[in-house]
Amino acid sequence: MFPLASLPDEATRIVLKHLNIKDKKNLRLVSSWFSFKICSLSPTLRRWKIVIFSENYKCIGEILRGVVNSKQGNLRYRLNLVFHPSMTRSAEAKEFTQSVLTQWKDDIAGLELPVLGEETYLLEPDLKFPNLEQINLKVQDYWDSSNGLHQIENIRKCLLLKHATQLIKLDFHNAYKLNIEANFPNLVNLCLNNCDIGTVISILNTCSNKLNGLEMFQCFGDEEIFKTSHLSNLKHLWIESCDHLCTGLVQQLSTQLVTLKIRATDIYLYQAMFLKLEFLWIENVSNEVALSLLGRCIKTVEHLFIRGIYSSPETAMVVPHLTDLIVDGKGKLILILINKSPWCMEIVKKNAATLKFLAVLYPGRNLQSLTCNFPELHMLLLPDLEDIDTISRVRSQCLKENVKIIVTRTSVCEAVQKYAKENFTFYKAAEDLQKRGYF
Repeated sequence: MFPLASLPDEATRIVLKHLNIKDKKNLRLVSSWFSFKICSLSPTLRRWKIVIFSENYKCIGEILRGVVNSKQGNLRYRLNLVFHPSMTRSAEAKEFTQSVLTQWKDDIAGLELPVLGEETYLLEPDLKFPNLEQINLKVQDYWDSSNGLHQIENIRKCLLLKHATQLIKLDFHNAYKLNIEANFPNLVNLCLNNCDIGTVISILNTCSNKLNGLEMFQCFGDEEIFKTSHLSNLKHLWIESCDHLCTGLVQQLSTQLVTLKIRATDIYLYQAMFLKLEFLWIENVSNEVALSLLGRCIKTVEHLFIRGIYSSPETAMVVPHLTDLIVDGKGKLILILINKSPWCMEIVKKNAATLKFLAVLYPGRNLQSLTCNFPELHMLLLPDLEDIDTISRVRSQCLKENVKIIVTRTSVCEAVQKYAKENFTFYKAAEDLQKRGYF
């Protein structure tokens, strides 16, 4: 017998801690005994994210049936199931969705489900997902008019009522004047997309002080008074395309926010005081709003993303704690989006003394105006720059001997992703930057 098979479970767990995911997967192929033993002692191999399309659901079904047939004892999986909208287009696909949700209800930890209005089986009291922690409920754009919005909302509200006390993350889309009767005592992250202000306030009022992150996309309605005294731990706020309705919310939360993202939303904050803000993301807003926000948090901000400021160079500011800066002249940036405006180049110069990480995507003429020295710089990324003289000149401006300069685009992307994962501790920042294609 292979020696590993004779080890007690505790000893095997110690061995598995020194193996990466790929090694564990290979070890599972040795035998059925190893497959079960590795899965039972390594929970990470039982956490699956499965994206189900109309093109692949039959293959997914075969895999899941194989797992069912190989199950031993009380071995449980943690499934994050994402049903693509294409799964609502055929009777067979809908039947598969119902079968999976029914058969795997005890293993589902995450669920993204487009609601068509036909899923009446979800209204059954006995169909509950006891380990569900996150849910994303979308309304289909092409639902059957015979069902109507009323049936869709009944299904979505039923799912929320059943699982409200156990949810940690909730994504809710396309709601108008929806009154949520459930309380969410354990909700940590909340995302609201295309909801009216009444629905926003209704859901926020049901959250507890555990709520840590709030995202609002394309929410609409006249500004109303938000009550946020019960949201004392809400530290990360992301607002996109929400007009002016969030002004009161930002002002009330300003003293406790650590992360603030404002995209395509002009809000005018005359009383906000950002005492703890570390990460500020400003994109597609007016110069006045961008400069006002930056000025109000300039003493605390460390990570900064600004896109599209064309103000005069005189308005550029020194950000005393700014350490990370990535610039780009063509619209794909991470922490600061530098266009070819004098203001953008000026803020680089004014903050050169504190920068430790600098990337200039699409470098070229932009580098000609950077005549400053970088005394603290550890890493400099200049993708696709082939001019050896320019590289040498910029290297001479970096005063640390061990500064690392990378010019290959593939290596630059890898370096940025690695740096983001290691250093961006704020809410969802690295994930969202990558999703939007900024690197």
